[in-house]
Amino acid sequence: MADGASRNSRHQVCPSSNGLAQRTSSPIVVDVRPAIVTWTVTEPLMFMPLAKGERNIALSSALAGRTFVEDVMPDKYVDAYVVPVSKSKVGEYKTFSKNISDFVKKHGAIEYVDCIADDVKPGKQTSFPQAVQLADDEIVMLSWVVYKSREDRDRVMKAMMEEPSFKDMGRTMPVDGKRMFMGGFKVLQAF
Repeated sequence: MADGASRNSRHQVCPSSNGLAQRTSSPIVVDVRPAIVTWTVTEPLMFMPLAKGERNIALSSALAGRTFVEDVMPDKYVDAYVVPVSKSKVGEYKTFSKNISDFVKKHGAIEYVDCIADDVKPGKQTSFPQAVQLADDEIVMLSWVVYKSREDRDRVMKAMMEEPSFKDMGRTMPVDGKRMFMGGFKVLQAF
């Protein structure tokens, strides 16, 4: 057991990579997702050292049963992409998108997510299919990339545009880039 850890492993708290403490076992349940961290104190706790040389944290029995939520995305930035992909090229798109993901994550992106349309119907005024002029043999893909900040995203995008292999990927991408739409968004709130 590391210096500073409680003798009772039920009460051991470890600092996480993002600087937040995580409970290794009950009585605190920690739910860590990309957007939020939820702490639930399930029973009264004892004094617990976080690390050698740091002060102990006292959680009284008054905290038992309470849940605490911390928004960990206040300054994050998200790029979102919507693109039509031929149903016969979904496998090629996955490979292409994985290469993009590897590149942006290598340069600092926090998360890259690809989604394939499941319940996406044409609307009366507009919709995902209408926005990309979806053909009968195509499906809509939605992707997003999470960055630490707008500045971080701009730095990653600049690196991508200067990368020779990215320029090659752009010429051979298995999508009609003219019908793709995208945009950058500040995170307003995350739940």
